[in-house]
Amino acid sequence: MEKIKKIIFLYILIFFSSTVIAQKTTEPEYFKEDFAKPGFSKRIEAEKLFKQAKNDYENGDYQAALEFLNHALYLAPDHSMAYFYRAGTKEYFKDFKGALTDYDIVIHFDPTLNEAFFNRGILRYKVEDYSGAIEDFTRLLSMPSSNTQAVYFKGTGYGEGGPGATGIISMYSKDADIYNYLGLSKTKLTDIPGALRAFNKALEINTKDANIYVNRGLAYAADNKPEFAHEDFKRALDLEPNHAVALFNLNMAGELSEDDLKMYDDMITKNEDFPSAYINRGLIKFRSQNFIEAIDDYSKAIKLDPSNPIAYLNRALAYEKMEKYSEALKDLDKTIKLDPAMFKAFSTRGNVYFKLQDYESALQDYNEVINAAVNDVSLFYNRALVKYKLKLKDEACKDLTHAIEQGYEAAQKALDSYCK
Repeated sequence: MEKIKKIIFLYILIFFSSTVIAQKTTEPEYFKEDFAKPGFSKRIEAEKLFKQAKNDYENGDYQAALEFLNHALYLAPDHSMAYFYRAGTKEYFKDFKGALTDYDIVIHFDPTLNEAFFNRGILRYKVEDYSGAIEDFTRLLSMPSSNTQAVYFKGTGYGEGGPGATGIISMYSKDADIYNYLGLSKTKLTDIPGALRAFNKALEINTKDANIYVNRGLAYAADNKPEFAHEDFKRALDLEPNHAVALFNLNMAGELSEDDLKMYDDMITKNEDFPSAYINRGLIKFRSQNFIEAIDDYSKAIKLDPSNPIAYLNRALAYEKMEKYSEALKDLDKTIKLDPAMFKAFSTRGNVYFKLQDYESALQDYNEVINAAVNDVSLFYNRALVKYKLKLKDEACKDLTHAIEQGYEAAQKALDSYCK
């Protein structure tokens, strides 16, 4: 498995399948008659096709838009805005490789088009090219404001997946979004100080965006500053009381209690098809050790959203508490399949394997998380216990020493017992 990059308690996790749209560059049949007409202008006809494509795009007919854009580019191969719109359309169809190629072409024809750098940066972030994304966002911050009437395509979930063409927003007052994505990219590369600087700049520009507070909160959590993280999650809830990610993280931190059950009960009464409400209610029940009802809520969330890795992970945690290890492993395997970057799933699966005395599998999972530079010193303690069971005493003692040096006091007793 490729080395996983760091995320912590992310809820909105929608990952993409690969659907490649074939790019038509052959001459359309209906153009053959037009070429024979006196005074036919390829450029004029290309512009007409481009306008029709824009209209189809804005009306949600992306397949028609793609076909008209292909035809326009056959007639006018240097039409930069046709490439720009085609890139956005390809994002909708999840042809990310084709979209990146089109953005490269746009930038080749017009290296001053801010929108192309912005879109390419977001798409690079989506495909986990975080260094490339940082390059684009940093370049944008040094460029003058755009003088075009172009638009960019802003997806749901602030770069955490979803199709690219989910909304059309003008480029004016874009800097907060640039800094936000810059911060997200730096977080992925574990440059937490750089991420925090970027999120701070974003919030200087826009203090009303709950997502930016959540993203900064996640960066604080990665930096072992839970008090700052909780403050940002609460600020996000002040702006959006039902913000699922903020609620989830506060709940995991024990900031929500049984008093909040009524809020989720009311939310579910008003909308029974709201997966995150079931997940958060399940978390509260889990913390109250009401594991059966928690499992019931997670199962309802899974029924509504079978691709939600958080629901499977949380149900696995409840199964583990009930010592239903077989069910827990199934849910953990599903979690990792849906989101290979869900570190909690690997560490939890390692714990389950340890309880089942499958020490080799437990070691593999702990190694996966530790090698990804997850900042959780307890993992070294857990791995030390596994290594000791596997008769790797020297390596176990090394992990215990590291855990103690990092302030994990519980490791001292094991060190004294195993490493005399």
